[in-house]
Amino acid sequence: MSTTSFWTSIIEPLFFKKQIKLFEVLLSLLALLGILIVFNMEIQYFLGLSFAILAAILAAFFSIINVSLIKSDDHFVITFYEMVFACLFTGISLPFYFLYVSQEVFEWPTLEQAMWLLILASVCTVFAVSYSIKLMKRLSAFFVNLTINLEPIYGIILALLVFGDSEKMSDGFYLGTGFILSSVVLHPLLNRKRKRKALETEILR
Repeated sequence: MSTTSFWTSIIEPLFFKKQIKLFEVLLSLLALLGILIVFNMEIQYFLGLSFAILAAILAAFFSIINVSLIKSDDHFVITFYEMVFACLFTGISLPFYFLYVSQEVFEWPTLEQAMWLLILASVCTVFAVSYSIKLMKRLSAFFVNLTINLEPIYGIILALLVFGDSEKMSDGFYLGTGFILSSVVLHPLLNRKRKRKALETEILR
């Protein structure tokens, strides 16, 4: 999914009939490099990577469609329908998953696990998705997807805080985090510079 911002940098301008911004493509690649370093990913699982890339492309289209929807619909309404259909699709898919893919026996979560799942579902999914859609009124789908690359960073930090793991992060974690943060911070700066340059060019005309 870390390639979502890359695909968005290409698909979003084409979808809205705008020019592809080279700096957005480069920033998305910088963020992708950071993700690869953080997770020390092995580029050897072709099938898994293929599905991941397909999912990233679909996620790019998904966010771009949300940009169009938020212009006329409320973000809570959009989120409601998206979550309902996601729930229905998951419910329909699960029997096939356990029948043909996974050999594990389904186990109901414990009370503690159910509590964490409820928090993840309500706060980290419904609330987060809803307000990320709301932000698309002002921000591009690319920038929203670019910031999503921060998820593994604050996810790891949050896990350390919640579960009390005192293990230090590797040097790769800090290096990768630096790349991801740089891409997020540089985007508004470069975008502002690009707009200023375009405005100056327009004035000179």
